[in-house]
Formats: sequence, structure tokens, C-alpha cells
Amino acid sequence: MGQNGQIVFYTCERPDDPEGLVLTLVRIFEPRCIRVVARSIGEDREWQRFLDDRESTPLEILADADDAEAFVSYYREGCWLSGEMIGSPLGQKVRESIDRSIPVSVRGHFLPGDLILRIGHHDLFECAEHDCGHLVARPFLAVSFFGYSTPRDWSGFRHRVFAITEIQEIHKRLEEVIGPLERCVLWET
Repeated sequence: MGQNGQIVFYTCERPDDPEGLVLTLVRIFEPRCIRVVARSIGEDREWQRFLDDRESTPLEILADADDAEAFVSYYREGCWLSGEMIGSPLGQKVRESIDRSIPVSVRGHFLPGDLILRIGHHDLFECAEHDCGHLVARPFLAVSFFGYSTPRDWSGFRHRVFAITEIQEIHKRLEEVIGPLERCVLWET
């Protein structure tokens, strides 16, 4: 069984100009390219599907995007759009700061840093710590730092990660562009 986790900064508020915000964020993230581009087919109600033990929300896998404009052209109102920001210096900064700041005895091999941007309402929940799942929020926009594996000490990792100066700086930088953000750490097994 695969395990992974992610640090997520999110807002449930829909911005006045979603496309403009995505263009700005992708330019800040400076990816070499945008891969694993996907869009939901219709509205996402993944939490209810999880509760009902049904298949995941249908989605389209789209062509990789070479730049912000190509990525934002895939956005459709009423659907979510997601893409991995390959080679983003921000993702590398997250990975390196966690490697330096959280001991292996707590983080294990978990070093998240794959930056994923998702825009459009979607359910944010976890089903590893809570057997019956736990709905965290229904954000409109989420910036996550994904990593394979999970920490040895989930609680200890969660407590330490938001105390890292670089993570606090990234949170602040994102809020300067997006507005107030919530944050969480999720695990999936």
C-alpha cells in the first residue's frame, strides 16, 4: 500500500479573477513545466463519494503545460484544475528546509516538495489518521507540497513543520498574493 502526505495552504474563498491569480502564482512558482495536469469532469464531490464508497470524481488528464498561459487555458468554471509545478524553486526550498529542520527520527523519509496547484472547488480530506475519514475543508484554491512516504511521527512532524522559518515565509508570501490562508498536513495510505 502506497503512502504519501502533503502540506497544504488553502482558501475557501473564490477570488474575483481566478485565471489572473493562477497566472500570478505560476509565475511566482517558476516551474520548468507543468505536468500531471488534470481537470475534473463537472463538480467535485469527492468527500461524498468517499463516504458512499464510490469511484473517484471523473477527471480528464490533459497535456503538459509549458507555461502559465497554457495551464490557465485549461481552467473551466465549475471544475477543478490541478497541475504539478515541475522544478519549482519553492518546492525545493520546502524540501530542503524540512530536511535541515526536522530530524529523521520524526520525519522518516518524508520530504515533501512537489508543488501542486489546484484551483476550483474541491474536497480536502484525509483517510489515514481517521478510519472513517475527516473532511478538512472545501477550498477553492490549494497550494500543496506533496511527498511520498509518511513521517515516523505524524503528530511531531505536523507540530514542527509550521515552526520552520522558511515554511512561515512561504505562507506569508502566498498570503500576500492570495489573501488569508488556512493550512494543514494530510496523510494518505
